[in-house]
Amino acid sequence: MKDKFGLTEKGGKTSSRNPHDDRQPQLNPLQETSFGPVIACPTYGDFAKRFGCEILQEVGDLQLIDGDLAMTRDFELMLGDKAYDAMRRLLDDWRLKAPHLQLLYSLSRLMVQREADAERRVTEATETAVARGYGPLGISREPGFQKAWQAHFDEEGTAQAGRDVYPGCIVLMASYALSRFRDDIECTRQSWQQTGALYGGRSIGEIVVASANGVRHQDDWFKTHPPTPQQQRSMDVLDAALGAQGPHHSYAYSAGRCEQVLALLDGGKGFDGLTAAMFAYAHEIALECRRTSRPGL
Repeated sequence: MKDKFGLTEKGGKTSSRNPHDDRQPQLNPLQETSFGPVIACPTYGDFAKRFGCEILQEVGDLQLIDGDLAMTRDFELMLGDKAYDAMRRLLDDWRLKAPHLQLLYSLSRLMVQREADAERRVTEATETAVARGYGPLGISREPGFQKAWQAHFDEEGTAQAGRDVYPGCIVLMASYALSRFRDDIECTRQSWQQTGALYGGRSIGEIVVASANGVRHQDDWFKTHPPTPQQQRSMDVLDAALGAQGPHHSYAYSAGRCEQVLALLDGGKGFDGLTAAMFAYAHEIALECRRTSRPGL
């Protein structure tokens, strides 16, 4: 029996499941309904085993600093040392968003297919019109071609917009997660920029944040000529990692180049590939933080 808050009543007492209890039934993170994913959050333990690396195999206890309970800068209780707690918060934030981000990944891939389908329908309509004897100048009068051509622009434009929207949302969430981690662990600029796998000499943290800057300020980036020094710094990061950006030729064109950034970082493995790359990067920073911090922090 459940009370009004959805908690299970047992023997007159109210209890709820421990969100970190690995004995909970595992749900498919992409059990989709017409409204999106079902509750489907991976357990803390499962996520830690897959992506948490060495530090999150530990157990974090409450900490005391000068006789008081240690707190994060946003007033949450700190568990373990700074390295452990920053990784724990990163993992908890990311796993709760996992089913939604996986769905966005699926929609992003679907938009690539939808754009190709729209182009294919026009090609097929053109071939049919030619087969019926319509010449190059008269093909536009063939009814089937007219219908396909009229539908093409909306279908293609919508698909291209999706290729901008869905990767952009993923990159924004990744930027938020890594930026909070950076603030929690108080890593140096050198660690942020030089740790882990480098792409054109740029770190994962640099690339994700630069891409997110392009999403947040896309209109300004497109309209400011020449770019401001702040804009140029982010553009330089993306150009170093991805190469120079080509001309603006579709609605999928993005200042943050998010689709390309995700393809670069996830290694063709989708959400799991991106998550593995982010957590490997964060874990190296955490280990460096632990090596250089004084005990108790």
